[in-house]
Amino acid sequence: MNCTVHSFRLDGISAEHVRVVVAVAAGIPGLTIDDLPDAAIRESRERVRAAILNSGFEYPLAAIRVRLWPERRRAVSPALDLALVAAILGASGQVELPARTALVGEVRLDGTVFAVPGTIPIAEKAREHYIDKLVVPAANAMEAGLIDEVGTVPLENVAQLGGLAAGHWPTPPASPRLAVDPPESAPDLADLRGRPGLRRALEVAAAGGHGLLMVGPPGAGISLAACRIPSILPPMRPDEALDVARVASATGQLPGGLLPVGRPFRAPHFAISEAGLVGGGIPARPGEITLAHRGVLFLDEIGEFRREAIEALRAPLRKGEVVIGRGAEDRIFPSRFLLVAAWRSPSGDEESGDDLATAVDLLERRAGAVADAFDIRIAVAPPATEIAGPAGESSAVVRERVVAARRLAEVRLGDGRGNAEMGRLEIRRLHLDGPATSSLAAHQARLPISDRGVDSILKVARTVADLDEAATISRSHIETALSLH
Repeated sequence: MNCTVHSFRLDGISAEHVRVVVAVAAGIPGLTIDDLPDAAIRESRERVRAAILNSGFEYPLAAIRVRLWPERRRAVSPALDLALVAAILGASGQVELPARTALVGEVRLDGTVFAVPGTIPIAEKAREHYIDKLVVPAANAMEAGLIDEVGTVPLENVAQLGGLAAGHWPTPPASPRLAVDPPESAPDLADLRGRPGLRRALEVAAAGGHGLLMVGPPGAGISLAACRIPSILPPMRPDEALDVARVASATGQLPGGLLPVGRPFRAPHFAISEAGLVGGGIPARPGEITLAHRGVLFLDEIGEFRREAIEALRAPLRKGEVVIGRGAEDRIFPSRFLLVAAWRSPSGDEESGDDLATAVDLLERRAGAVADAFDIRIAVAPPATEIAGPAGESSAVVRERVVAARRLAEVRLGDGRGNAEMGRLEIRRLHLDGPATSSLAAHQARLPISDRGVDSILKVARTVADLDEAATISRSHIETALSLH
């Protein structure tokens, strides 16, 4: 009788190598052999054989065949190792595990079970398939324990499989708690002394989820400001925190099984490729925009990035996900992030704004659709005496206002939506008083603005009004929005 190892592809965040592996070992009396379909799997034969022998079991002196299902999908992960071990031991009558038991893990030659990426999405897929027990490497047990209704079983070495068959199940670690608040050690906005215009831009961007472009010379404090944005964003909802943990799990970003704390902040170098930024490769892997999911993506020196990489951001910014086509199947990775960018200018004259206008013009020529994502554009001058002044408002104080503004936006737009996500029809329904309408019309008469530009101004004005807890957009809100555009 054939032993079947079932391999389920994961949707969403999962990469090709992230799979649920279910070894149905109970009640299988025999085993035959066949060549495995991929070089990585063929290499696993030596690991599996050595792990079985070095763990005190016998390796069957017979032809062994393992069928992977579905066969049309490539299986390239060492995460299959543990399931193959259990299947062989079960088929040879040495270890009989209960039905509805899933196993995932890489085995070493000495029988040690090594951690693998993707345990959280694997546990989610196991829950969908009504798996009772999920056996994972001990180093992955904490992250797998996030998923309810699946019994997590930590395993340190192959020799422990005999104990599992005898009913001796190791005690799983205590259920972990997802951290939704920023870490206490996170950079604080209080370090940004003075700079009222820059601080206001950061607060409005965080409150509305607006893309932010900062233009200034080196030493203006742009990077210092950007890395403090996560500390003023609203605390994550439990589902958002799980999203962040899922991405980190699937991409191997959980060293030691420690769960992420706070929203991610990613700042890739401008030399990054298109695949590195938005995802790609064979097999398809998530890029920086997915690693920044639910957090901030900071493109420092955006003018130095490859044009094709910047242009590739257009669809993910609009849809909140990136689709990577690979043959007959597409890989879909989440990518909802706050886009923040810096353009380094030679002078950084905050009064004239010449550098800002030049940077925006060049960016629009290179990637107009991405330039439109920056609702807020601000020139940043180097600090003068302010750097020696008193500390500014702390992130905690600013975050309270941001949270209150976000709640007002969600009442109008729905849970999880910010003003930056408003569509054309929603923008046209915004309430402006008479002076606000006149102010916007007068500005348009002096300096023609495109329809997209007007939409950006109105979205930002609505966020400024939310920060003031105002139901109607007033003239002061429009003027503030104009100063930030």
